[in-house]
Amino acid sequence: MGKDDYSHIAKFVECVRDNNQHTAATIGEVIRSNICTELGNVSLLTGEAVKVAPKTVRLADPDSAAAKFWNRTYEPGWEHQAQHCFLLKT
Repeated sequence: MGKDDYSHIAKFVECVRDNNQHTAATIGEVIRSNICTELGNVSLLTGEAVKVAPKTVRLADPDSAAAKFWNRTYEPGWEHQAQHCFLLKT
């Protein structure tokens, strides 16, 4: 890890420790940014373009090769309830 990585980690720990919610980006912004990277990774793994329906933020073709990367199985009690709610808000 480089100097910038340690600085980033230190800022994260400081925000958590101080309960500082005035960060450089909101969780919604971070998730929207991260989803682009995730979709790019899925595209590389499958060798296909990943198409997402903009209004539902779900795969346009649920039978595509990307579908196996789209969901995960959670342990009981840890199921994801939000259904990508961050992505639907602008």
